[in-house]
Amino acid sequence: MPDSPPSMPTDDAENWIPEVIPDSHIAPEFPVEAEVAAASAPSAAPKRATTSTKAARPQPKPSAKPAKAESTPITRSSKAKRAGRSTIRPRRKERYTLVTIASTFRSMVFTFAAAVIVATVFMSRTPNSLLPVRPVETLERVRQTAQSVSATNTPVPTLEWAKRIGIIAGHMGNERVPGVPDPGAVCEDGSEFTELQVTTGVATRVVALLRAQGFDVDLLKEFDPKLKGYQAAAIVSLHADSCDPEYGSGFKNAYPALRETIRDKDTHLSECIRANYEAMTGLEFLPNQITPNMTEYHAWNDIAMTTPANILELGLLYHDRPLLKDRQDLLAQAVYNGIMCFLAPTRLATQQAQPIATTPAPDGAPVATPTLLIPTEALVVTPSSAP
Repeated sequence: MPDSPPSMPTDDAENWIPEVIPDSHIAPEFPVEAEVAAASAPSAAPKRATTSTKAARPQPKPSAKPAKAESTPITRSSKAKRAGRSTIRPRRKERYTLVTIASTFRSMVFTFAAAVIVATVFMSRTPNSLLPVRPVETLERVRQTAQSVSATNTPVPTLEWAKRIGIIAGHMGNERVPGVPDPGAVCEDGSEFTELQVTTGVATRVVALLRAQGFDVDLLKEFDPKLKGYQAAAIVSLHADSCDPEYGSGFKNAYPALRETIRDKDTHLSECIRANYEAMTGLEFLPNQITPNMTEYHAWNDIAMTTPANILELGLLYHDRPLLKDRQDLLAQAVYNGIMCFLAPTRLATQQAQPIATTPAPDGAPVATPTLLIPTEALVVTPSSAP
């Protein structure tokens, strides 16, 4: 509450004007209502008496102790005028809807990314033995397909690798015991006839035939370092089967079963080799004896995903020994015809009879001496349809 107004002197009541000391620290509480009140209130100024109407009176002597000036009550209109501020209604707080949506979306993205990372780490650390068989096979197909992403954007094959062919001589260059070559399957009847003798002999002849047609051919070892990312028009791995008398006679071949990126090319190469090998050797095809060691052959995990591949078991060492040991040139011609069926089906396998040129096999592996000439009637057999 404000103090009471100062007392009026009795000797000069009409000319006395009270001195008002405003409280500057007081801000208007209701600026809108103060302006309305100030506009509606009539202006009233204190009237002063002129000296002409009334006689001058002697001024009162100032007291030794001046009276304390008291402040008068301050109205809302006076507060508004002293503040000198424009009365503006406060605005309602704006809602930042777009910012809220963006923040929510960003949180969802971070949460999803964290979930993916955790799931990936969990799956990579989980051993396959803890998973059912079917999911493991599905994941393997996904892994094989994922590796082909980089190959899908590969430019058009150049002439260099389009004319390259890889021939793997089974067990060549491998060592079961340090310093002792891996012979593969062995006949334990005292003949010392081994799978390595068959694969190296046939492989060197196939390489010679393909090079004669202008192809760039690589003779590869079983675990050759070149297999890592090997890119070629085709790659074929040659092997021979057991020397157990209980097994019969015949051959078998297979393509990478877990790879689906170039399945049409894999099946075409496999059918070409099967049809030509069966037609030229007379051996029976044994599809029921194809094993995971063939469909999941270790080299299929190393070569490029764009390289058509096939593995061929040339025959069984015991019952097919006369063919595998003494007619390796005929076996090489059959393999060559199968590859040409895939790469150039209209080209003749041979024009005239000529001896097969052979080269020494690496690592001192024995090579059988060729005994036959290339048959002039051997033409490429093109399969009617692929499975």
